[in-house]
Amino acid sequence: MRTAARTLCMGIALLLLGTASTASAEGWEEESTGPGWKIHSKPMADSGVAMLRGTMTLPYTVEEIAAILTDIEKHDTFMPGLKKVQILSQEKRPNGHHVQYVYQISSVPVINDRDAVLYTETWKETSKAGTVTWKSKFNAVHDRGPKPKDDMVRIQRLSG
Repeated sequence: MRTAARTLCMGIALLLLGTASTASAEGWEEESTGPGWKIHSKPMADSGVAMLRGTMTLPYTVEEIAAILTDIEKHDTFMPGLKKVQILSQEKRPNGHHVQYVYQISSVPVINDRDAVLYTETWKETSKAGTVTWKSKFNAVHDRGPKPKDDMVRIQRLSG
C-alpha cells in the first residue's frame, strides 16, 4: 500500500482540490493539462489567490484511492512537508459521512513550521448511472485542538 500511496501523491493532491467536470460552466479556466490530468483555476473573491480544481485518471479503483485518502494518520508517509498528523476525534454519521478533527504540523523550508486544526468530512456518492464518487471537504477550525505554539504559525484560513 505504501508504494501505491507514493504513486498517488499527485493524484491525491488533485482529488483534494476537487473535480473540474463542470469547469467551464462555472467560470473555471483550464490552466494545465497532461496525460490523464487537468488543472483549472478561478479567481477567489476578496483574495489574490486563485481556487484550483483538478482531475486525474488513475489505474486504481475508487475504493483503493479512498482507502488512502481516508487513512489520514498515514498522510505524512507520502505527503512532502507533513511532519505530524493526529486525529483528535472522529465519527461515522448515519448518512455515511465520516467526520474527523485533525491536528497537523507542516514543515516548510526557510519559514517557520505551520500547524492547523482541520474539520474534515468524507463521503461516497453513487449516481443513478452507477458512477461512484468519493467527496471530501475540509476547513481550518479554531475551537479545538492544542493551543497555538510560539515557534509555529497557526494556519487561520484553509478550506477545500
